[in-house]
Amino acid sequence: MPPLKAPKALQDAWDSQLTVKQNYARLGLLSTLNPRAKGGSEFKVPSTSTVQDVQEAQNVAEGRAQLSVGRGRIIRDENGNIVDIEMEETEETEAGRDDEDEEVLEIPPEAEKWVAQTHAQKSEKSDLIKELETLSQRVSKVPRTASGGERAWLKQVVATYGDDLEAVARDRKLNPWQRTAGEIRRSIAKAGGMQRLR
Repeated sequence: MPPLKAPKALQDAWDSQLTVKQNYARLGLLSTLNPRAKGGSEFKVPSTSTVQDVQEAQNVAEGRAQLSVGRGRIIRDENGNIVDIEMEETEETEAGRDDEDEEVLEIPPEAEKWVAQTHAQKSEKSDLIKELETLSQRVSKVPRTASGGERAWLKQVVATYGDDLEAVARDRKLNPWQRTAGEIRRSIAKAGGMQRLR
């Protein structure tokens, strides 16, 4: 395996016998920002359907299902035209509806494993993660400079036109990339300014 190009803390914690995805999971890091699991990281969700669920599905298919509050059923004829709309008859006051909006979000049992994992990952930070976070805070921003070819082109532009960047933008021979005056101005600033190019 080629040497790992990473901070020393990550190199020390890395297990060369494991895959990248397995190492990241072991270290508490994400191997991808894609929320969809792929490549062997999926696991089968156990079926939670019961006899009651099957009966409810049959009732819905046959049109006998119990309507929940605030829901309705559209009845159509053979041609697909709407004939009637059935709504659940309730004697609710407006105050009762306000309380209904504030119901607590319930987590389905099959999703509890995922929710528990994400909460555990957020609450428990390993020493490695803490060290990597401190390393990332110490990194300074790298100043960007113009390349040698761009600097030579900008010197030619400044020598030919001086401060008239609008004329440079219109010159098709000197500016074959058809850069705008603003783009040329930013390139000059990145190269150190007009004084440095003269």
